[in-house]
Amino acid sequence: VTLAMAATPAPGSDTRARIESINKVDAKIKLKHGPIPKLDMPAMTMVFRVADAALLDQVAEGDEVGVTIEKIGSAYVVTGIQR
Repeated sequence: VTLAMAATPAPGSDTRARIESINKVDAKIKLKHGPIPKLDMPAMTMVFRVADAALLDQVAEGDEVGVTIEKIGSAYVVTGIQR
């Protein structure tokens, strides 16, 4: 875990994350994220669906961002990205 991800999340976000890859066609994003206490999820790298594909136009691979993640049905979905 990088120092930035161990730091306090951006206001309004659940955790810090580095964007590993972006798939605009499928509206998915691969994140290396810090712990997400509200989801009882440890720090890891995983692929998430994105609630609104337009969020992917605001970021690039390698960006360090704050993310908001919700459990929708059985899927974990990125609902917000904060720079």
